Amino acid sequence: MVIPLEEKINELNQRLKKMKDEKQYFYLKSIDGASGAKVTIDGRKMIMFASYNYLGLITHPKIKKAAIDAIEKYGTGAAGVRLLAGTTKIHEELEAKIAEFTGAEDAVTYSSGYVTNLAAITTLCQRGDLVVID
Repeated sequence: MVIPLEEKINELNQRLKKMKDEKQYFYLKSIDGASGAKVTIDGRKMIMFASYNYLGLITHPKIKKAAIDAIEKYGTGAAGVRLLAGTTKIHEELEAKIAEFTGAEDAVTYSSGYVTNLAAITTLCQRGDLVVID
C-alpha cells in the first residue's frame, strides 16, 4: 500500500503539533549565553548532556586564547573537508600530541561523534556485521 506524500506530511505535522502541545518537542532550543556544563534555556537552568562542551571548556580563558591565536594564524575555518582540502598543520599537530599522550602509533580526529562512527563503521565493518551504537 502506497501512502501519498501529502498524507505522510499531514501525519508528521499532527505528531509535531502534539509534541509541541505536550511540551515534549526539544529540537532547536536556543541557549541563553555560552553553552557549558550548565545552560539556561527558556529561563530554566539545566545540566547540558547533549553538547560537545559537557566539560565546560569552551569558556575557559586558556582555551579561548588558543582559539583566538589559531584564528589569527589559520582563519576561521579549514575551507574544506579534511579528506580533500581541509587538513591543516594544526590538525596534524593535535593528532601527533594525542598519539603521543595515549602511546599510540598515530591518531585521527573528527568533527563529531557522528562522523567518527560513520568513518569507523564504513571502514571496519562488512556486510553481516552487527553494530550497536548508543
